[in-house]
Amino acid sequence: MKKLLSLILVLLLLPAGFAENGLNTPGGEDTLTGWIPYRAEEGLFLRYDTYRDYYVLADASGKRLRDNVFFGTEDWNHENILIVNYGGLFGYYDLESGWLIEPRYDSAMSFDENGLARVAVGELWGVIDMEGNYVFEPQFERIGSFDYDDEITWVRKNGLEGFIRRDGTVLVEPQYDEVNSFEGDTLTWVVRDGLYGVVDREGNEVIGPSYDNVDLYGYEKSGLIRVQDGENWGCVDISGKWVIEPQFEYMYYFDDYGAARVELENGMGLVSKTGKIILEPVYYNVVQESDGRAFFETHGGLWGLVRYDGTVLVEPRFQSVNHFYEGLACVEINGRYGFIDAEGEMVVEAKYEDAESFCEGLAAVERAQDDWVYVDAQGTVAIEPDPGYGMYSYAYGFKNGTAEIEVLDYAERTYRYGLIDKTGSVLLEPVYREIDQHDDGTFTAYDEDRNDTVYGFVNGRLQALSIVSNDMYLRDYYPNTGAKVAKLSGKAHIDWDEGAPYPRLDGAKALLPVYAAFAEAVYPENTRLVPYVEDANALFTYTNTVSAYERLMHGETDMIFCAGPSRAETEQAAGLGVEFELTCMGYEAFVFIVNAENPLESITVDEIRGVYSGEITRWDELGVQDIGDIIAYQRNENSGSQTTLEKLMGDTPLMKAPQMYVSDGMEDILTTIEYRNFPNAISFTFRFFCKDMIGSGVKMLAIDGVDPTEENIRNGSYPLITPIYAVTRKGDTNPNIQIFLDWIKGPQGQELLEKSGYVGIAG
Repeated sequence: MKKLLSLILVLLLLPAGFAENGLNTPGGEDTLTGWIPYRAEEGLFLRYDTYRDYYVLADASGKRLRDNVFFGTEDWNHENILIVNYGGLFGYYDLESGWLIEPRYDSAMSFDENGLARVAVGELWGVIDMEGNYVFEPQFERIGSFDYDDEITWVRKNGLEGFIRRDGTVLVEPQYDEVNSFEGDTLTWVVRDGLYGVVDREGNEVIGPSYDNVDLYGYEKSGLIRVQDGENWGCVDISGKWVIEPQFEYMYYFDDYGAARVELENGMGLVSKTGKIILEPVYYNVVQESDGRAFFETHGGLWGLVRYDGTVLVEPRFQSVNHFYEGLACVEINGRYGFIDAEGEMVVEAKYEDAESFCEGLAAVERAQDDWVYVDAQGTVAIEPDPGYGMYSYAYGFKNGTAEIEVLDYAERTYRYGLIDKTGSVLLEPVYREIDQHDDGTFTAYDEDRNDTVYGFVNGRLQALSIVSNDMYLRDYYPNTGAKVAKLSGKAHIDWDEGAPYPRLDGAKALLPVYAAFAEAVYPENTRLVPYVEDANALFTYTNTVSAYERLMHGETDMIFCAGPSRAETEQAAGLGVEFELTCMGYEAFVFIVNAENPLESITVDEIRGVYSGEITRWDELGVQDIGDIIAYQRNENSGSQTTLEKLMGDTPLMKAPQMYVSDGMEDILTTIEYRNFPNAISFTFRFFCKDMIGSGVKMLAIDGVDPTEENIRNGSYPLITPIYAVTRKGDTNPNIQIFLDWIKGPQGQELLEKSGYVGIAG
């Protein structure tokens, strides 16, 4: 929004003819958009180069100044700040107020949320604040990033590592061969001369490096540190005093009730925090429960139950045991199953052929072969099979008041599945081949032909829900085999360097149609899509945005087709010494989608930020009545569309989505909104994927009253236009990479991109 306001002000000051130079219009000779005064009195402006995804200096005619090496990339945490490389030096430029820090560094990274940035002078790194004051003078070979919730990070100097604080103090001078991050914990380990020690958050070496290994997991609860001395493990307290002498081959962490499993050559046992042996380490297995008890198994295969005070509640007599659920555990005696309570008392007689654990006060048990019923905690039969369907050949546990039951179809000699409630009433007749229960309380039932019907509770009644087609047959877009791959109107012309290999290609699923068309046009006719799982070095494959960037930064592929990288991906690549080269090849619309029955037709950018920050939680706040709370779906971290959403949010914090509302796949988002028949859902994707690859039928919202059409992408009026990129590694020496990129930007590449359903860079 700040950029838009600045742009409006510039438009008011510029001559009318400037609008004809491609203002806010994708494409154009220089693919430049936007006008921000730099030194307006000298006719100098900043313009955004969609071709390279950074800002450049332009003159009053709108053309980039080729004689000035200036480019600015957006600070990941502050959308109004650019990290600028000007004449080979880095500085920070505020799009509203001008130079924040003039170029003076040899390298620079984004400011974090607390206003600190890592910068380099020569090969040494320091830390500055947003006024350019050094918090740490450049003196370190490397500096770790400050986590948002931690005040401490690590540094390396002269090959040794130590710790610094965000406030500018050196917590521990570099003196260790290796250190570990605190990650919010009170202690962390350090290594010197191959031996482990412990440092606290005040920088105190609470335990000097003297052990062969240290495991701090569980320390926050137990107050004990597990250490390895020679071949054996024991425990010390914070002063380094032995609490449990090193005597075990391995020692696990202490649970909430103060016991830890230990191992010796003869078996496994239990020890208390004081070092008292609760259970001699002579047993084949020990399984700790969540109530201060543990099952233990003899080498002969019998199980018993012990309390952490050392009292053996049940001598080994069970052939098998299960965990305690709702205070009861299923046990097997002489091939029959029943339930014991926490004191080991048999509360449900072991007389059943099989049994499942208690769920919501009921347990499924098998009285005789293929005759399952439900019993309560006293062993009383609570649910008998519905007589209209015969016996239940299997019964599953209850979840949210419903349970799946299985019935043997004698005529077909196969099993069918249905649903019941806690009264035993049949909600879905047992006629289905399979039923999947989802975390959001809906069910997918499959008939004999694998046709699926989705059911969910609407106003307390289980009803069939409408389904959005998930008809995305990707094989239609495979090069040289797919029926929907776009074709050139004439013969392809590209001058490959025959002495160099073809670039290996990967990318996002949403862009498969376009780069498949490229490959079919100019790669050898025998080029086929090879799944990554079959060949990690495939010439042509598709994974997804996250995997494609991972593979590119590790040199496993040469060119990927995706949205721009996330901050995390860029920083991960930088840590590997890799810089991404982004070549804009076209444009797409980032769209927000809702259930087709939702009456909302348009939403503003500010309203989107309100929804995804959690500030707007109900549809009536957007003028839509009677559909209640907003369910705002998100994508997995680092996916192309999730990264685009994060950039759209700018400085507005993105709320954490409930897990059930995070979709792993692009098509999952599209189907989930109406597939679950939730009229109160909203999500996001890209226009072509939604409109042409899925054919989903969901409603794409207008943004600020402008529909996401190809025409509105071309004329620049749709507010959420996003570049689509061919991404390579900067400095790659394969000449065919640039040859291919030039062809993609040329007439034939752009023809295929347009025919594939996207908008080319020529507008």
